[in-house]
Amino acid sequence: MGLPKHAHPEYVRQKWANETQFEDVFVIFMLRNPFSALESMNVHPYAFRKCFQIKNWQRRLCNCSLLKASRASDHLCADGQEYYSSPVDIWNTYVRGYERLHELQPNRSIVVQYEALVLKPRKILANISAWLGIPADPNFVGNISDPADTHGENRSSAVKKIQDRSYLDAFSQDQLLDICELVERGHEYTNEIEETCANVSYEEASANVSHEEASANVSHVDWLPPPPFRSPWQP
Repeated sequence: MGLPKHAHPEYVRQKWANETQFEDVFVIFMLRNPFSALESMNVHPYAFRKCFQIKNWQRRLCNCSLLKASRASDHLCADGQEYYSSPVDIWNTYVRGYERLHELQPNRSIVVQYEALVLKPRKILANISAWLGIPADPNFVGNISDPADTHGENRSSAVKKIQDRSYLDAFSQDQLLDICELVERGHEYTNEIEETCANVSYEEASANVSHEEASANVSHVDWLPPPPFRSPWQP
């Protein structure tokens, strides 16, 4: 029995609770840094494309009726859910849901960080194999150096993006500030979020100070008293 790749956590919970054929299914929940995840989703939104094809998408409401109309089989919203308050709320909902599902089913689920898988694939795959009780294939890691799909990045590019945090370059200063305001804390990415948002706030404050100083200098020049009148007949 399979599940849609981006199925809402509540849909997964219902399957676990109500369907006996799901009892022997083990689930790997993958989490990703919110800035990195949103940058990737903005470029390749897949089933969530309706949420990103608008200006100022980071703050715009994403209507579940649009998602269900285009990809009903993906189960992107919970039953009765009308909307996500923003694409950032999508990340919040899934991370919160995955962590709660893992707490409910610790023996049948595992939480993996995308960054850890990219940076240390052998270690993470060995941990997953041990959890599943199957031998690890030492040759499998060699197959993940190439992109996962036709428009994806190869592993070396993904490693570089994680290490230098170049995914932040895809956002404007206003977008970063909005994401910092909307993204939830209280999970394993909290420290990274706080560090990123502290830097964003510092850059914003520095920019404001520079602007105020420039404005003050212009104002000062504009209001300098005129030089004393000197008659052309004075020696």
